[in-house]
Amino acid sequence: MNTVQMLTFAVFLAAGVFYVSAESFAVPADETEKIENLIRAVETSSFIFIRNGIEYSSKKAASHMRMKLSRAGNRIRTADQFIRYIATKSSITGKPYLVRLKDGRIVLLSEWLGSILQTM
Repeated sequence: MNTVQMLTFAVFLAAGVFYVSAESFAVPADETEKIENLIRAVETSSFIFIRNGIEYSSKKAASHMRMKLSRAGNRIRTADQFIRYIATKSSITGKPYLVRLKDGRIVLLSEWLGSILQTM
């Protein structure tokens, strides 16, 4: 094999590795849909979102989760990972995210989302 052939082979080999690697980072479409459905469920709910002791609307909660998901990039690949790493607690204080339901009960957001996910 001459130098040109070796370089050509190396380029194709590297391109193949890159292609495989890029494919392995893609989030499966059904998981992307589940994550978006979870965020929409938050957004359209009537609960109060409690983050670090401060109350926010459900729309603000959805916006916050979209921001965190965007910053996570391709590290979040499943709805379970979304709940565990994005919607469970503050990444700054470590305090759990809570929601106050219409009946006054306060529950963990991760549990609320987990019950929604089970119905999907």
